[in-house]
Amino acid sequence: TIRNESCISFDDVRVDFNSIPADAGDDRTICSDTEILSANSAEPGTGTWSVVGGTSQAVFDDPHDPNTTVRNLRKGNNTLRWTVEYKGCQTYAEVVITNNMPSEAYAGNTQNLCSDETTLDATSPESGNGHWEVVAGSANFVNGEIDNPKASVSGLAKGENVLRWVVENGLCHSEDEVRIVNDLPSEPYAGTEQEITVCEPRYQLKAAPSEYGDGMWSIVDGGGNFSDVSDPNAEITHLQQGENRLKWTLTKGQCSLSDEIVIENLTPTTANAGPDIRDCKDYAELDANTPIRGAGEWSVVSGYGSFVNPADESTTVEDLTFGENILMWEISNGDHCYSRDTVTIFNKIPDQADAGKDREICENYLTLNANEVKDGEGTWSVVSGSGNFDDPNA
Repeated sequence: TIRNESCISFDDVRVDFNSIPADAGDDRTICSDTEILSANSAEPGTGTWSVVGGTSQAVFDDPHDPNTTVRNLRKGNNTLRWTVEYKGCQTYAEVVITNNMPSEAYAGNTQNLCSDETTLDATSPESGNGHWEVVAGSANFVNGEIDNPKASVSGLAKGENVLRWVVENGLCHSEDEVRIVNDLPSEPYAGTEQEITVCEPRYQLKAAPSEYGDGMWSIVDGGGNFSDVSDPNAEITHLQQGENRLKWTLTKGQCSLSDEIVIENLTPTTANAGPDIRDCKDYAELDANTPIRGAGEWSVVSGYGSFVNPADESTTVEDLTFGENILMWEISNGDHCYSRDTVTIFNKIPDQADAGKDREICENYLTLNANEVKDGEGTWSVVSGSGNFDDPNA
């Protein structure tokens, strides 16, 4: 407006303020490569998102939406710009989104072992720092290398062990778990370490029950029949003569451990002394069986007798006493195994008869003078002539 005294002249000009301030939201740190943005509205203008410098490959679902989702944010800082344009005026604001997402954790493949130690095989992180955690079971890290992706561990528990590999970057983390199965059975014990000697073809086994793993008996050398091959205290019968080597094996998965025992079967041949003998002589030919396993020997149980060869099953025994003589045929194998049988020989041979000296008498009677009888019974009889005995047995 121009005034000159009472005169006025004016003209109008229109000024449009077309600048809309841009607000891209607050800087923030996330644990992902995706984020929902929060810029201000560009209305009545037009807003556009863009990536400022760097190597970020971030893409926007809708670059004109102030609340769009941005994806493929690189690890580290990502600077995004929100530009607002309206009738030739342009403003912008920037937001820094820090992607602290660590490298994806990978703990390695499942391991099935026959041992309580192994070497782990996690992937070393490109972004962030990793460490191990024991989720189930147990594990001891050699030299305390809990942050080593290739750490060596010992003391793994029997069965399944679960270990977790955790990769952390600031407040962000990624994790993965690996199963390590220790199928090493418990230490087997088949019984005594000393050789076992039996005198009959059977034995009650005494293995230790399994704490981990399934047990089974088997025959390495020799022979026999198990009452139950899975029973640590099974009975084995029909043991082969001589040495029998048995194995007690504990198996779990693909793993097995075994222990052995040796049973020496020294069962001798069953003794048979032969039939009883009744004879009228003081000697006899014996008839015992021939030992196939072991050695035989004659001995006197009661009565008396002298053996020509005590080790001969068919030897002659002499000087038998009158009446019952009990002889034993013993077959022994080793120091403690034997089989015995007896035979009874009745020696019925009487004492040698002695009727006394011949005599001439002048009467028709006489007191006889034969020998006294110890073994047998004496009887007088008339061979020729005649006579009557007061007591024919005296």
